[in-house]
Amino acid sequence: MGFVDRLNRAFLRRLRARLPKYTVEPDAIRVTSPDGRDHRLCFTELTNAAVHHRDLYAYDAIILTLGFANGETVEFAQDDANWESLINALDHSGRIDEPSHIWQLRAIGDGDGDGASIRHLPIR
Repeated sequence: MGFVDRLNRAFLRRLRARLPKYTVEPDAIRVTSPDGRDHRLCFTELTNAAVHHRDLYAYDAIILTLGFANGETVEFAQDDANWESLINALDHSGRIDEPSHIWQLRAIGDGDGDGASIRHLPIR
């Protein structure tokens, strides 16, 4: 590994250490800030959900953005470690009025890369 690669990895490690960490629970997302404080974003307080394609240089990803009643918004990409548990928890909660296998396929077919339209998902 070259010097630039090592420098990039160190920079990204430091950047990620300052970002909140998300844990998916059966009925909520637990947000833990870098200073150790945490709070829950309950699916019962979900006010909006949107999905779109994002160009990540080497590949495209499906991005799911969730908005909650307290004004907080969180974003997950399909390559996040907790994507599957999030999708399963959302399907189980019944808050999004469309099964995940449907809206994921539609997101893939909606366009290519960053020019793709944002698709708002129906909330119950």
